[in-house]
Amino acid sequence: MTRRGVALMLGLYSNSVTDSYDAKTMDELLEIKAIREDFEYQSLYRTLQSLVGCGYVEYGIKAGRSYTYFLNSKGSKFLETKIIPPDYERSEERRVGKEC
Repeated sequence: MTRRGVALMLGLYSNSVTDSYDAKTMDELLEIKAIREDFEYQSLYRTLQSLVGCGYVEYGIKAGRSYTYFLNSKGSKFLETKIIPPDYERSEERRVGKEC
């Protein structure tokens, strides 16, 4: 696990990309400000493939010919137990799926 992997997982978690229905393509992920600031297309691809290999991220429902990605329960549990403080609460806007 790298810092970039944790940053990407936090971006997925905070934007509720946590099931195959809400999975996003790489282009959609790069539209998220927190991810766009830290990643370029190639580095995002490599980090996603690493997280898929580790079992923290999974492929979602394909969007045309593009793969989609989401943070699975193993990834969410890792963040909730190792990274995110116990008193952290997602903002109401993020719960309903609005982006900043």
